[in-house]
Amino acid sequence: MRSVYQSRLPPQLLAPDLFAMLSADGQIYGVCEACGWEHRVQLVGNYTAAKVGETIRRPCLSCGDTRGLGIAPHRLRVHGECLDCGSWSWLEVEHDLVRVPCPVCSSVRLVAREETVEPPFPVEFGEVETPLYMLRDDGPYVWGRSGSTDAQRLVAESHAAGLLPEAHRYIYLLIQLAVRLQTGDHYDDEGLYLITQVAANFCQGHLRAVGELEIGLLALNLFEQLIALAPDEPNRAIAQHSYAMGLYSLLARWPEDYLEQLTGRTGLRQATIELALEAEQTLAGYLAEAPEQVGAQLARVRFVIGDLLRVGTSDDDQRRSALTYFDAALTDPWVEQNLGRGVRESRAHTVMQLAHPSDELLQQAIADLQTILGTGSGDSERWRSAYYLGQLMVRYADDRIGTMHQLEQAAALAKQQFSAIADERQLLYQAEQFVHVFELLATCYADVSWNDEALSAVEITRGSAIRLYSRLADDREGWISGELDSSFEQDPIGPPVKALLRAHADVPTAFLSVFISDYGCTDPVATALLCYLSGPDEWQNKRHLWLVPDAELANLSAQRYFDPGPFRERLLRTASTSGSRALLEPLAELLEEAGVERVIVSLPGVLTRLPLEAFGVIADEQLATDRLRFTYLPSVRFGADLVGGVGAAERDLRAAGVLALGYDGDDIPAQSEELASLREIWGDQLTVIEGSDCTKESVLRALAEPFDIIHAVCHGSFDEASPLDSALHFTADRYNAARSVSARDLLMTTHFSTGPLVVLSACSSVVTADSRTNSFHGLAGSLFRCGARAIVGSRWPVDDRAAAALMARFHRKLRTTTQSPDLSLRTACAELREDGHRAEDWAAFGYYGVI
Repeated sequence: MRSVYQSRLPPQLLAPDLFAMLSADGQIYGVCEACGWEHRVQLVGNYTAAKVGETIRRPCLSCGDTRGLGIAPHRLRVHGECLDCGSWSWLEVEHDLVRVPCPVCSSVRLVAREETVEPPFPVEFGEVETPLYMLRDDGPYVWGRSGSTDAQRLVAESHAAGLLPEAHRYIYLLIQLAVRLQTGDHYDDEGLYLITQVAANFCQGHLRAVGELEIGLLALNLFEQLIALAPDEPNRAIAQHSYAMGLYSLLARWPEDYLEQLTGRTGLRQATIELALEAEQTLAGYLAEAPEQVGAQLARVRFVIGDLLRVGTSDDDQRRSALTYFDAALTDPWVEQNLGRGVRESRAHTVMQLAHPSDELLQQAIADLQTILGTGSGDSERWRSAYYLGQLMVRYADDRIGTMHQLEQAAALAKQQFSAIADERQLLYQAEQFVHVFELLATCYADVSWNDEALSAVEITRGSAIRLYSRLADDREGWISGELDSSFEQDPIGPPVKALLRAHADVPTAFLSVFISDYGCTDPVATALLCYLSGPDEWQNKRHLWLVPDAELANLSAQRYFDPGPFRERLLRTASTSGSRALLEPLAELLEEAGVERVIVSLPGVLTRLPLEAFGVIADEQLATDRLRFTYLPSVRFGADLVGGVGAAERDLRAAGVLALGYDGDDIPAQSEELASLREIWGDQLTVIEGSDCTKESVLRALAEPFDIIHAVCHGSFDEASPLDSALHFTADRYNAARSVSARDLLMTTHFSTGPLVVLSACSSVVTADSRTNSFHGLAGSLFRCGARAIVGSRWPVDDRAAAALMARFHRKLRTTTQSPDLSLRTACAELREDGHRAEDWAAFGYYGVI
């Protein structure tokens, strides 16, 4: 696993010797030792340090010195203040201060007070050679003299980069170069305007490709600078339009209040609408001077005004106003020809968002979408229009087969895009969009009892990222071409289902997949598919569909995490009652008919943090499901991957080798009692690293050893904004990076060879990212990707005394019985409950993975 900065780079640049050559602007420079003139090295084609060395073995293009060039990396240095120990330090960093530890106390709470690049970037620099894709060779090019020609050069390079695999990675390097160029004061006003425009447009394109919020916010900042730099009113209006486009791109992906929080601006969308209206008024004043050119730009402004009126916290009145702007935009011939599909899609989707659209508007929306789909197969975004048309048919057409065919078309288009993605960030971003298509199609399949097809469809995106990146790099291409490229209608889901269930055949076991689709005109529709073995090579796939009241779903979503406090027990009971009513009661008959004792559950992301095993016990009305034990997985295919990857289950853990990681501090008073219990239970099978010896380095080194069980008793934290920064903390100082292990650390360094059971006696240790596709980003997802077979951990902050009591019971059963570890946990929780402990104590811990 790489840092955030490294994850944006082309893979070949991550080779240590090549990465060391990179400057702070993502480029490699060769410097003449005689005159100091710098030469930029083209990264395309120079994929190894040896190749770069060969490239710079040539005379200086400034003074002609023939001794060759030397590498001159420009490093970003930050003068950071530590908020914990108060020290100030100059630090050399890759990109920013995120996750850089203080050299004095190892805290990661550093604030940048000053930045510098050493050695400083020169104002002007040349190139080692003219790239082949530059059709003209006018001699050695010099950067920094003309903003206009530098901007043209950057655009030409971006066009060439667009032909490469994973083009967005090379565009990111051009973003770094463009931002570096536009921060200087060496260009005239026109040149600075053009360079800023190019940098902003690159960021906007990168956002569309990868969906990366940080780059989108940078684009917004650059567009704002562009408005201030505009040389005249028409260009200012164009810059205002670009800013409005930038904000719309963000609002289409993230909630309005979240963006306001990040930017520190309230009323952000409304202010941008007013900015776009100002641009509209300005351009209208110039329409008579250049009707064709200004008219096209005016129509584009009206297009984005319509988009801003329909996203975020818009209401029906604003959406109806948006329709008038879309109508006006389509009157322009240039927009009709070049942007017509986008305008029609926005107009159709706006109609779908209306509370009570008229028949005339519905017919217009259908016509718009059919027009888009009839324009050819080259547009990678056509899947969305096909999906919208399918949604309209689900809501208003009485034609099940026709609706399924339409959604199958949308799913095929989406899958075509999905199977072309090899980059993890793109995969996550696209999967979160495509999941709606596959889940709605799966709902329609289940509605006509095509249950196997339904499960195949929903499994396309569910757990896709964690499945792909749990594999070795060499296996990923085969997985993509072999599985994603196959047709899900013909892709049998049976083999992975049977593999998972056979591995859990110690007791009657079922796999339960639940997904929820929003039809738009009713409460959301929940679909459950329950799979269980009915013979040596036979299995059943039963389905049930029901409406989940919006209020119940909102209640479950709001209470999926339980903070400590006097009302937590009451909140847990309320959530359990809602969960029982919304999820378990409708399935009670299906579960009873299956006659199973264990249910392996795959829930949609928003519900993965809920303790289903507690619902039947602590709800206001208890259910027969109290007898069931629940375990959790991102998807059935990931479960089959786990079973196949770590081998047959070793349920008899009595002879296990156990690693215990302690805690250094007196704020978890029961941790000494917990470790003492482990010593008494496991004896010489136990290896203990005392809390005072638990550092990042020592823990990661210990995790490389072949243990069967790994137990950590410490603090845990979950970072909602950045799940890979979720961590185990071995001291009370949670900002002490040297005494903690994050989800990111695990991915960067750890690979389990024995498929261990990992037990995290720590707060919030199995909380994962709220992802509808079950990416499982967080400690649990990282441990799975490192090769863990199963994880026992808590869903919320826990009392250390209750945790110690539970863990002693759990480990004693592992040591003295041959029952499966999930049953050992279930029994330990039941004993804790019988001893009078509150539900918030025993219901916190869940079993994730396979037995």
